[in-house]
Amino acid sequence: MLTTIDCENDIDTVVASNVSPPDVIAPPDVIAFTQVAIPGSAPVAIADSGATQIFIMDGTPVINKRPTYCPLKVALADGQKVMSTHICDVDIPGLPVMLTGHIIPELSIASLFGIRVLTDVGCTVTFDVDKCVVNFNGNEILRGYKDK
Repeated sequence: MLTTIDCENDIDTVVASNVSPPDVIAPPDVIAFTQVAIPGSAPVAIADSGATQIFIMDGTPVINKRPTYCPLKVALADGQKVMSTHICDVDIPGLPVMLTGHIIPELSIASLFGIRVLTDVGCTVTFDVDKCVVNFNGNEILRGYKDK
């Protein structure tokens, strides 16, 4: 489960992620959004039903990158605890709101796209054995396929 740190109460929240160390290849059942509209990016983002945020790999071209004053703390799969350094805007065509991405320099495989972020803004997300489909107001805005 991924969550934010409560900056107003200065609570230190440790959260989990499905990010693997760099020498581990993503499992074959990962569903990846190959068309995620992280501005100017070509890399794949992994659809992560356990994430409550959008985590962006450092170096991914983004828009409106700015330092964060309330960083997220994330525990990587190898037990290392890291923090976000910046936030940015994530524009998804067909979605009437701009989403916020959290830049985590230590991510090394792909950006993670939290499904909860999409459902919180009114999207319907459907998974089956081979794909993940995201709809907003009856229109498909994202589709991801199992990495084979």
